[in-house]
Amino acid sequence: MLKRGSADDRIEQANKLYDDQVWPEAQKRYDEFLGSFGGGNEHSSLARTRITMTELYIARDMSDPTIATDKAIEKLPNIEDEKALDQERGNLAALLVEIAENIVKEAKNKKDTIAKRALLDKLNLQLELTANPQYVTGAMRTTLSGKLKEIDEARGRVEREINRNEQLDVAVDEMTKLLAQKNTKAAYDVRF
Repeated sequence: MLKRGSADDRIEQANKLYDDQVWPEAQKRYDEFLGSFGGGNEHSSLARTRITMTELYIARDMSDPTIATDKAIEKLPNIEDEKALDQERGNLAALLVEIAENIVKEAKNKKDTIAKRALLDKLNLQLELTANPQYVTGAMRTTLSGKLKEIDEARGRVEREINRNEQLDVAVDEMTKLLAQKNTKAAYDVRF
C-alpha cells in the first residue's frame, strides 16, 4: 500500500506541474515516475502520454515552429494506442492546430520565397497530423473548424504570393536577358 500511495503522490505532483504548464519540470516528473514505478502501473499510460505532450508543448514554444511538427511526427505514433490518450485528445487536437497556426504565421512573415515554400511543405505535414482521427476526432475537427479554415485560407494566400514571386522572378530574368541583347521592345513586352 505504501508503494501505491507513493505512486499516487508522484503522479499527482507531475499532474499539478502539467496543469500549471510547467512543461520541463512536468516531463521530468513523469520520467521519474516511469523510472520508479515502471510501465505496468495504472498511471503509466498517463505518464507516457503526457511526456509526449510536454515535448510537443516545449517544441511549440520554440522560435522555429517546424520543430514541433518534426517532434509530433516522431513521437505521436508511440502513444497512439495509449489508453490515456483519450484523456488528452482534446488538448492534442488544439495543440496540433496551434502548431499549424504558428507555421502559417511564420510563412506569411517570411520574405524569402524558398523559405515560404519550405514552411508550406511543413504546414502540409502538420495538417496531415490534424487529419488523423487518432489525434483529432471528427467532433474536435468540427469544434476547431473555424481555425482550420483560417489556416487553409492563409495557406492559400501564401501559396499565391509564392506563385506571384516565382512568376516575377522568371519575368525579371527574361527581361534582363532581353535587355542584355539590346532588345528593349521585347523586354518591355514581357508580362508576369
